[in-house]
Amino acid sequence: MKLSARSFSPIVVTILVASMLASITPAGAAEAIGAPGVNRRWVPESDDYATQSLSDPWDFREETDLSLALGVGPSDKFSNVRIERGKWKGTAEPLANLRLVQSWNSLPIGRDGEKFPIDADKYTHISIRMRLVGQDTAAAALSWYDCGFISASCNGGMGFRAHEGWHTYDLELAAEPGRGDAEWTGLIEAIVLTPSARGADIEIDWIRIYDPSEQTVRFTSNDAHPDTVLIWDRDRRIGNNEDWNANWGEIGTIGNGELTWDTSSFESGKYFVYTVSPNGKSTPRRIVIDKAPRPRVISPTSLGGASYDVAVRGDAWDFNQRTDVGDTRNMTWSIRSGELVGLN
Repeated sequence: MKLSARSFSPIVVTILVASMLASITPAGAAEAIGAPGVNRRWVPESDDYATQSLSDPWDFREETDLSLALGVGPSDKFSNVRIERGKWKGTAEPLANLRLVQSWNSLPIGRDGEKFPIDADKYTHISIRMRLVGQDTAAAALSWYDCGFISASCNGGMGFRAHEGWHTYDLELAAEPGRGDAEWTGLIEAIVLTPSARGADIEIDWIRIYDPSEQTVRFTSNDAHPDTVLIWDRDRRIGNNEDWNANWGEIGTIGNGELTWDTSSFESGKYFVYTVSPNGKSTPRRIVIDKAPRPRVISPTSLGGASYDVAVRGDAWDFNQRTDVGDTRNMTWSIRSGELVGLN
């Protein structure tokens, strides 16, 4: 069995522990190892751009999570795009991209980057829980634009390596030379993810552009073996911890000492944390990342746009005056009691 690590910027770490797991004794003996000690069992969810600005995190539990305008803007060179059981899925051609935020060169409407820009000075990291299928490794990239448009005149970006299976890519957002002049600073109005330069089947569990607020839990191992590894798990079953399963990952090697887990990059929910070593598997310790409040404007909707007649003309089309009509052809007309009445 292979345990896939949580990625630490800029490299994804994968540790092979097949021999360790092969030596685990029957369930009764493994459960004899006590759960790791912790200094806290509840931690607040860190601030995340989509949660705070759009009132809807990119957790892919709703069809609208990447709805700039479905079929128009969110994905380019992807096929078979769908959301299934909290995962975004699609087949990527080489250099296919996923537009997380952008502007439409028009009045800001919906999830428009001009209306909801990213505060790059606050949200300095991105966390992507993603599965690559069909490629052992591939070049991936993030591109951003401080003008809102998808244009080389105002872009910056950075690259990273993507790998087969599920990994959490936890990256500090910082511009790289040769990828444009826009630094990750100020207000960012568009950001695009290219998950694989070579193309692959893609699954995404979550994307968080977050404030690294160091929401940490300190664990103490009850296993004396120096090769003890600390694991997070959403379903508590070690038997399904394979590359196809998104619900688990490695925190790091704890040995017989202590290890601190920074949960800032993780989405909210219940996590079961346990140790694994040649001595066996410990009993799990439940940790809760407490869901942050989801601010939502009920009326008027926060996703509504400005009205063209008011914003541009400075005069609503309420048909209370003749100036509401610019011109006519082949008709006689008049304004009566707030209505246009005409005859062709």
